[in-house]
Amino acid sequence: MLDGSTAKNTSRSQDFSESTIPITALSPYQNRWVIKVRVTSKSDIRTWSNSRGEGKLFSMDLIDESGEIRCTAFRDMCDKFYDMIKPGEVYYISRCALKAANKQFNTLKNDYEMTMTNDTEIRLCQEKNDDIPTLQFDFSPISQIENKEKNDIIDVLGVVTSSGDLQHIVQRTTGRELIKRDVNIVDDSGMMVSVTLWGKQAEEFDCPESAILAIKGGRIGEFNGGKSLSLLSSSVLEKNPDLPEAHRLRGWYTTHGHAENTRSLSKTSGSGSFNAPLYTFEEATEARLGEQLNTTDSFAVVASINMIRVENSIYKACPVEGCKKKVSNRKYE
Repeated sequence: MLDGSTAKNTSRSQDFSESTIPITALSPYQNRWVIKVRVTSKSDIRTWSNSRGEGKLFSMDLIDESGEIRCTAFRDMCDKFYDMIKPGEVYYISRCALKAANKQFNTLKNDYEMTMTNDTEIRLCQEKNDDIPTLQFDFSPISQIENKEKNDIIDVLGVVTSSGDLQHIVQRTTGRELIKRDVNIVDDSGMMVSVTLWGKQAEEFDCPESAILAIKGGRIGEFNGGKSLSLLSSSVLEKNPDLPEAHRLRGWYTTHGHAENTRSLSKTSGSGSFNAPLYTFEEATEARLGEQLNTTDSFAVVASINMIRVENSIYKACPVEGCKKKVSNRKYE
């Protein structure tokens, strides 16, 4: 038997379900609507302070069988709904304001985005919701990153080949401390790319090597002539997704991909593009690496610095950018 409160909520859910419209039918010219959607991602709460005052916000990405849309909550609405919203759950949402999507920050395939108002209603869907999809990926091969522009947004699927430790860095512009982690992934296009995770995603990352990683909404970065990916607050990570593309990639990596030589799109300062097996010095010596004429062998090693040579460690060089020729003190008459 239902109590009064439960009966009321159930009745309201039934009313909602009878009057829902698809995301693609939303427009700024109507305000009496209800959508039934799944939350695919929820950002952390972000704060700001400027000459006009202070505030905070969070955003969430929503999906139904027709498409996707972003919804943002500011100030009081942020406090009211943040803890209530759980990624993966399905909700009935109504009475939000719609406006043109800001494509500088919103890359979903929708011309509009929603903003919560004082009248916004959000209710958890209690009934069966198998008709609402989970995530929509539009995967591109990692090799395509090389030809894309900086700040382009992309979905990729890759095998984790290595993951770095957590790093604490200070943002130059704000002095704020940030947490990051770099992860390398490879796919059957024969390319590897470095992916930078930030904040909670960096702290909570627990994918072991050889895990399949699906990334939705990674932003392309460029450094030293190389390309990399960086996750945004709206980006989504999914480990070992149950997708046909993931199963095919797993088969490729298990059979021969793990042994293939891949090329890295990402470069770090002073290191260039590097993807090589891990050896100890003893193993490298026994393998006679570097002894074959006209070939170069590369390997990675984990070692401690025993001595740094300081003699002739610096020299005067040509000031022209890109020219590293040594400058002689010799004077010519």
